[in-house]
Amino acid sequence: MGNNRRNYLKNHSNLPRNISLISYGLVLFFLIFINQSFFKIKMIECQQNKQPCPKATTDKLGHLYNQSLFFTNFDDTLSQIADYQISKKLPDTIILELENVQTNYYQLNDENIFKISQEEKLEKDLNSKINNLVSGLEQMEINYQNIRLENNIFIILLNNNYRALIDSTDLENGIYKLNQILNNIELKEIDNDIKEIDTRYKMPVLKTKETVI
Repeated sequence: MGNNRRNYLKNHSNLPRNISLISYGLVLFFLIFINQSFFKIKMIECQQNKQPCPKATTDKLGHLYNQSLFFTNFDDTLSQIADYQISKKLPDTIILELENVQTNYYQLNDENIFKISQEEKLEKDLNSKINNLVSGLEQMEINYQNIRLENNIFIILLNNNYRALIDSTDLENGIYKLNQILNNIELKEIDNDIKEIDTRYKMPVLKTKETVI
């Protein structure tokens, strides 16, 4: 009789613990189910160097769509292409701020012209600069034929055959000045002999001869 009573009390004393474990399991299952069913990435708000991300970058992020908002290891993807900050907005949005984007690998050919490579050929700092330059030109919709590097100066052959010079240590200002010139001045109306736009000065300089770098 005494043993039965002790067993009865022991079994019933475990009931609250068992109920708590079952409740915890059900809640956990419910949260996982809700996350997998509803909290999936449908929108990516992306900025690259404080500008909207170009298509080359957004293409790299495309596989994140329909992934879990909470259980996806974003570092696996994002750390490979940029320094990043991420925030989440329920129910389906991630907000990305990217810097030093490594959208592509580049190499320099025998004429010091940048070409896309299948593997890392350049020092990370230089590869980051050419990526940022290309992204900036794309964002401003500046079309070009090729880009060379001479003594830390980027030499850009534009589609209209003008040459543009941008200091590799001042890319943002150089791209901005070049865009201002191209959008606001009809160069041929000023001088048919203009060959070069040099953005390295406080005010960009239009030149009739190509600079020896």
